[in-house]
Amino acid sequence: MRENNITPERQLEILESLKPKLGKFFEEKVFTWGLQTEDCRLVDEAGFGYTGIPIFGPELLGDQPHIDISVRQEKYAGPKTQIPHPFKINLPAQIAGEISQTYGIGVWDFIKGSDLFFALPTMTVSFGNVDVLVPEPASHVRAFAGETILCYTKEQVGEDKLREWFLKLKMIRDISQRRFRTDVQQAAENMIEESRKRWNSQGWSWLTEENF
Repeated sequence: MRENNITPERQLEILESLKPKLGKFFEEKVFTWGLQTEDCRLVDEAGFGYTGIPIFGPELLGDQPHIDISVRQEKYAGPKTQIPHPFKINLPAQIAGEISQTYGIGVWDFIKGSDLFFALPTMTVSFGNVDVLVPEPASHVRAFAGETILCYTKEQVGEDKLREWFLKLKMIRDISQRRFRTDVQQAAENMIEESRKRWNSQGWSWLTEENF
């Protein structure tokens, strides 16, 4: 995954085009499944984008935008599979297909958010008739790393996924540096260093190279 040369105008266009889709999805589905505004957080690429750190990787640039949402699992009363997962609530394939067809977004699961995660400072984003909370970006970086590259094992997700997450941290670092968001930049640098420490024994070249 490389930093994509997308103009600021195109970035804004992508994010704005998603707003009505996300608004309808939250209003018609998420908020009818036992969840209220305070029980959900929009995270990862879309979440960063709406809080001033536009990162455009495989989730937003695919054929259909993939959306990640963290929820309070004890409040969730919507459809789910019976397949256990330590970190996610998996949606039945039929429901995921209906979401894709109706709203034009990819949502296959919800992330199980911890109490610590839900205590993080947030920003409010308006999606038409509904407001959605997004983690403040510096805290979001730490949570993102803690729930991805510093959480999963190589056996669970494979090297390619770990590399994708690592390069996303580097993208966040570089974008926040250009936007003079030193708090976000420092958080990203810290998480990059923590990731290198965790995976150093693997000897992967992408952990040390700066060109990506």
